[in-house]
Amino acid sequence: ATASVIQKAVRSKLLKDLNGQHWQQVARFAGLMRRNRWRCSLGLRCWRRYNARNVVRDFLKQTAKMQGGRAILVFQQRVRYAQRLVRDWVRVRKRRMAFLRTVWEEVEAAARTEIGAKKMKRLG
Repeated sequence: ATASVIQKAVRSKLLKDLNGQHWQQVARFAGLMRRNRWRCSLGLRCWRRYNARNVVRDFLKQTAKMQGGRAILVFQQRVRYAQRLVRDWVRVRKRRMAFLRTVWEEVEAAARTEIGAKKMKRLG
């Protein structure tokens, strides 16, 4: 209840201070976004394709100087390196989660015994 009172007060103050311009601008922006959502999503898809094209283009530029077999070897090495990084990250994440789980279980067990002791004290 108090939050709604505060919100109403802030809104009315903004309306008085800005003569309603702030909320008019917000409403105008929301309307424009509603009408032009497809343009935004199209722009985002185009941007993703552009970046993917740049990655392929850069790879081809780097490997153009090399002979065909050498380019494939370099690519394979980079893929293996990336896979190793991902495997290491997953392994560390699993270990971290296991450690956090054991810590959580210890804390939870201590809290359970404390709550149980309080219940027994209250009942007995």
